[in-house]
Amino acid sequence: MPFKETCPVEERIGLFRDYETGVFTVSELCRRHGISRETFYVWKRRRETGDPRWFEELSHAVARCPHATSEWVADRVIAVRRRFPDFGPKKIKAWLERDSPKVNWPAASTIGDILKREGLVEPRRRRRPAIPQGEVVSPATVANEEWSIDFKGWFRTADGTRCDPLTLTDAASRYLVEVRIVEPTLVGVRSAMERVLAAVGLPGAIRSDNGAPFGSTGAGGLSA
Repeated sequence: MPFKETCPVEERIGLFRDYETGVFTVSELCRRHGISRETFYVWKRRRETGDPRWFEELSHAVARCPHATSEWVADRVIAVRRRFPDFGPKKIKAWLERDSPKVNWPAASTIGDILKREGLVEPRRRRRPAIPQGEVVSPATVANEEWSIDFKGWFRTADGTRCDPLTLTDAASRYLVEVRIVEPTLVGVRSAMERVLAAVGLPGAIRSDNGAPFGSTGAGGLSA
């Protein structure tokens, strides 16, 4: 015959069902159910209140937190955020301390919690890191064995136009195969590479970093 499974709620109901029979003393009931007399009387008082759900556990959460941030402080934080939508918790704290230095303002982390609770902070989407591709096993020794492709930092011309120089270098001879101003996107790099490969040919390998548009978080760390 299998064991009869019970839960704490059923045990409490069964405890007082046995108690009402008058056959058992309180001590006997406590021994049978493995509880103390103090626990018995706690549940007895709960049962005598007339609560129809007396046998259920009550929440153990504190009813009041003395260290909770006051509504006045939270309202000031929210008001500053609405006035300066680009301010983060640190800037809001600095602004409040400068405006009202005598007030004990909460920490920046608490201000962040207030903004999040009010729905004024959008969760930042975490970007999956690129898959590590390992170190260079051996350097290239002959021309066209390996090329290196990279954007060498952008700059602005005198009229304010942004320029992104794409460079393509032979790893063995350090010969500059190509340098072109293109958009740092898949379309820009592809148009430049098609022209170079059609004129020069295909090297043994092309090495790049994990930045866009060369690397991605996809399979093998390859982009389209």
